[in-house]
Amino acid sequence: SLSHPLKARSYVQQLRAVAKYPNLGSRYRFVIKDVIDLAENNWEPRHPVETPKIIDTYLRDELQSAGLSVDHSHSNNNIDGPKMHKLQPIPVVILEEPKLSPEEERKIDVMLAEFWASFDLDDAIETAAELGHCSVIVEKAIIASLTKKDNHRKQVLQFLLEILRKELISRDQMLKGFKGVFSQMEDLQMEIPFATKFIAEFIAVFVKSNGFSLPEFETFFPVIGNDSLISQLVQKIGISLEQ
Repeated sequence: SLSHPLKARSYVQQLRAVAKYPNLGSRYRFVIKDVIDLAENNWEPRHPVETPKIIDTYLRDELQSAGLSVDHSHSNNNIDGPKMHKLQPIPVVILEEPKLSPEEERKIDVMLAEFWASFDLDDAIETAAELGHCSVIVEKAIIASLTKKDNHRKQVLQFLLEILRKELISRDQMLKGFKGVFSQMEDLQMEIPFATKFIAEFIAVFVKSNGFSLPEFETFFPVIGNDSLISQLVQKIGISLEQ
């Protein structure tokens, strides 16, 4: 039991040792750091525990900090500038899709590798058609593009919009693909400095001109699991929508 001081100190010492493992994942390292900080402060939080903000509040706060004005004179929370959708969470129900086989996973990886080499949109669309409604294509394509050049991301965006237009993937599956990206954002941001900015730019395109609303994406922001990162994403989406 941690109520016994000697045992508590012993556990903390073991955690300090574990934190030094070179192959320890970043998430585990941060969790261990939080526990050690808590122990050093006599198991009292160093900062007050705040109630998590709802996504609407994030959006208002972050857009204001980015120098954008918020019009409070209307009940629908309109924001000056380009169209901003009403900041009300929209429940999104996504049906489960069959799990991909290893062969299908490899097929997507090969398709993307060939796409980077040739930008052959027709071949990529053909592969998407063979796989059917598959959110993993969206997830893998966006994540793979984060380490590429701007023109690669534009090509991926064109590919995603085209398979959506041809109804090779549903709106729900497109959103589920973004959800898969969100679930990996902490690691992505650590490995790719501009990951959050690039993901925000993808979202902004879907919101500005392709029939999606921002609240549809907001529904899945909690899977990011990091309030600061959510805040950064919301701010960068606002900036991208203004451009």
